[in-house]
Parts: sequence; C-alpha cells; structure tokens
Amino acid sequence: ILMTPSVADERGGNWTTTKNTAGLNDAIGKIADGFFKLAEDKGYGVIDTYSLTRTIHDKYMDSGVQEMISTDRVHPIQSGYYVLGYNVIRNLFKDSGLVAQVDIDANTKTAKTENATVKGLDVTYGKILYTYLPKALPMPVTSAYHTADAKYVPLTDELNREIIKVSGLDDGTYTVKMDGKVLGEYTNVQLENGVNIAINENNAGQLQAKVVYDILDKKHQNTLNMRHLDFVKDDFRINKVLDDAEKRAEYVAKLSSTTYVYDYYVNYDSYCQQLPLWQAENVEYLENARKAAIPAEHTVEIIKK
Repeated sequence: ILMTPSVADERGGNWTTTKNTAGLNDAIGKIADGFFKLAEDKGYGVIDTYSLTRTIHDKYMDSGVQEMISTDRVHPIQSGYYVLGYNVIRNLFKDSGLVAQVDIDANTKTAKTENATVKGLDVTYGKILYTYLPKALPMPVTSAYHTADAKYVPLTDELNREIIKVSGLDDGTYTVKMDGKVLGEYTNVQLENGVNIAINENNAGQLQAKVVYDILDKKHQNTLNMRHLDFVKDDFRINKVLDDAEKRAEYVAKLSSTTYVYDYYVNYDSYCQQLPLWQAENVEYLENARKAAIPAEHTVEIIKK
C-alpha cells in the first residue's frame, strides 16, 4: 500500500521565519499523481493523504493551519497526526468505528450487545442496573484530539463510538452513572436514539485509555531521544568526527545554539550513556501499556430523576 504525501503550510505570517512556499503543494500534488500511477501499474493500494490534507490546508490557510502543521511548515503536530491516523484507519478498516454498544429493552428486560458483554441486568421501575464489559477501549481524548475532531476530521462520530441505547423507558430524564460517577443526564428520547459515552471524561474506559496513552507517551519521548541521538551520530559520521572526541567538540563549538537538536550535540556522550536505559524502558512501557489496555468490568446505572 502506498501513501501520498501530506501538504506543507504555504501561508505567510509573522509566526514563522521561514519563507513563503507558494506553489509547493501543487508540486506535492504531482508527486501524489505519481503514486497513483505507480499503484495502477503495480496493482498496489493507495491511501490518499494529499487530497485530505490539501482540502484542510486550503480551507484554513489564512487562519489556523498552524494547529495541524508545525512552525517548520512541513511536519504535522499532534492534531495533524490525528488527521493522518484518521485517514489511514478509514482507508484500511471500513467498519463503523464502534468501540462497543449496549441496547437495552426496558419492556422485555433484555440486552443486546456488540463488542461487549452485559450480565446481571436488573430492570425495575425507574432504574436499570447491569455489569458492563467492553472488548475495547475508546480512543483517548487530548487537546489535540479535540482540535482535530472539531475542525478537521470526524474522529468521534466515525472512529470513537461507545453507545448506550435504552428503549421502552417512561417519559422523563435519566441519570446515567458508571462505577458511581455521573456520565450525564439524558431524556428517554436521547437514550432511545443512543448516547455516545466514548469521550465522556467520567467514562471509566476513557480514563483507562488515558493511562495507556500516558504510558505510550513516555515511550514516545524515549524514542524521540533515540531518534535525535541517531541524527547527531549520523551528522558526526558524515563530517568524519564521530570517533574523535576532540574533533567532535571542535565541530560542536562552531554550531549555532539554534541548530536542530542542539542539546544532543552538546551532550552527545551523556545521551549515549542513557541509550541502554531508554531501550530497556521502552520494552517495559510496551508491556505496561498492554496490561493497562485490557478492558475491565464496570457497573452501569440508569436512574429516573
């Protein structure tokens, strides 16, 4: 599978010192055309990143593209990576983006589920109680998630849906709780249509997903450290100073403090000593994330006010 390149930020402005690059995205578009031609010739699939990011770029070019693309005007920032991730998932997986769903019929006192199990369903007048075990966690919500979801791509509606539906309720307003925490108050009509609790801050699954995110973010930081260190090591090798500490010091002394990953040049030897620690931590982080991502049972209450 081929993936066309994402766009650059062509917009001018005082927020960046880099020069305008008007017309660059048209050139990137020609590269994307080449990807499609190659895919047709070879029978490959294509994930079209260019078209999606070009549409977003052109819509927000005069205000707000910096919320998707970094100040170097090329690399995405976190909200931009949500856009790229959305595009990959929607192209590779054509399902509904459902985390889990529970459909309860208050009249028959039965429940149907999708990617979840329900046990101990108890339906009495004005109250429903059950134990809920989803088979997946929702996508963790961050500030970058909110930016991407609100402005660029429908993350929640298409990829992050954890639904509670209840039919047969009397007219009125109902409080929905999970593990004792209030998820919200909904009318019987809203519950019959289905409410999405995936991004609810009191959803126990969302809280669990954020724990997983925080663990993997630590791994990401270590990986960035290793990437920056490799970048500096390659630069030293290219300039024939890698194996000579004195020549490395002379080379670094000539660099500007604004040089990319300058700190890794200055502290190269110290960071080399930390490399085994980062590698070992990353193995541990992956295992901890795997364990933390195992869904747990939760108690759900739906109570009429």
